[in-house]
Amino acid sequence: MAARMLLLKLERAGHILLPPRRGPSPNGQRNRLMAAVDHATDPIGGALRDLQPLPVNIVAPGSADLRLFNALLVGYHYLGHRNTVGENLRYLVRDRLGRPVACLLFGLEVPGGRGSHVAH
Repeated sequence: MAARMLLLKLERAGHILLPPRRGPSPNGQRNRLMAAVDHATDPIGGALRDLQPLPVNIVAPGSADLRLFNALLVGYHYLGHRNTVGENLRYLVRDRLGRPVACLLFGLEVPGGRGSHVAH
């Protein structure tokens, strides 16, 4: 994806001419119809000590945890969730009863990219 962004910038600047696209990108369809994943949805209350330990587990590609992770981001994150680009680390945090309580996603920022977390 970073290479494509570079090529598009070079084309816009008039340095290169890219061939016409062969078809629409399949990436727009990749996460569009995400299957619902059954998970605990009851509110969690009480003191933090009552939820501990809070194991933090890496989310493996192709795992059931990855499907849950993606469904949680789509369903609860205010920006939703789209495809990630490049290298990423995903973690799922659960409480002592196994209920998901947090998703952590770390990715490399593309130099000059539009990071939504950066204040402008």
